[in-house]
Amino acid sequence: MSAAPTSLRAGALADLYVGNNDNGNGAQSNVAPRFVGGREPVSQLVYGLQEITPWRTFQEGDFEDVFDNFSATGLNNKVDSGAPDNGVGVDFALDLAPGETKGIDVKWLLAAPAPPGTFTPTPTTGGGGIITAPTLEQLPPPPKGKVNASVRKGRVLVRIPPSKKFVVLKDPSQLPVGVEFDTTKGRVNLVGPDLNLAWFYDGMFKVSQTKGSKPITELKMTQPLAKCPKGKSASAAAAKKKTRKLWGEGKGRYRTAGNNSSATIRGTRWFVQDRCDGTLTKVKQGSVLVRDFGKRKNIIVRAGKQYLARAK
Repeated sequence: MSAAPTSLRAGALADLYVGNNDNGNGAQSNVAPRFVGGREPVSQLVYGLQEITPWRTFQEGDFEDVFDNFSATGLNNKVDSGAPDNGVGVDFALDLAPGETKGIDVKWLLAAPAPPGTFTPTPTTGGGGIITAPTLEQLPPPPKGKVNASVRKGRVLVRIPPSKKFVVLKDPSQLPVGVEFDTTKGRVNLVGPDLNLAWFYDGMFKVSQTKGSKPITELKMTQPLAKCPKGKSASAAAAKKKTRKLWGEGKGRYRTAGNNSSATIRGTRWFVQDRCDGTLTKVKQGSVLVRDFGKRKNIIVRAGKQYLARAK
């Protein structure tokens, strides 16, 4: 044990995925005891943290940004009411003398009435101007044949048929099936007719939907593939170099499709890759239902596992 004083930072953080959805807008109260978190737009109930031990900084917004900031330089004392995926965190700075202990505590509010003074800040641009475009949550619910989309991070391109040109997706928009996204340099949020949110990145894909009262929103990978080596002399290593891929996270009725299989999500994080030797599905969290086109059978792939639907 060191005989010198010690300074440290501790925190309480969470992804507010409550009630099987990410609906909600960032909210806060500066009336003691302070509150920071999300507020569900219909019920007006809140989910988040209420102060017991005075915290140093706080942040609400995209949960990845909250966790990344806490791991790096610290939380930014901001509430992003336009973020479609609520994450929340607070941190504490502690100075301890040799042998000293200190306790910290917070109160979690889950589906609770909003504390006094709770308000939703106006979304602002990086320059401080008011955003006039609606947030993803403010768009009308997408009917069958459409999806709601917004940029989650980075730069997302979109192509709406019959146009053959990709343009930058700027504002949250309701788009028809047949739309194609390029997320090789960004991440896109999608909300389908089931009103569940999922986000996709690191690939190009075209959106379609199945028929029926409960349509599945399908994302078919479209990034061009280089010519695959032929013949028995082509090594497996060479075959795997010619690939296209797509990551997805979230819940709802979504399916990603490659050349040799499709993956219908049952969980929260998965990866699909078209390779010369087949279509590979990896699951990081939850599980997916893989349809092997060649074998005409379904396989459940769970977290930590993968499945290769081999090319003919």
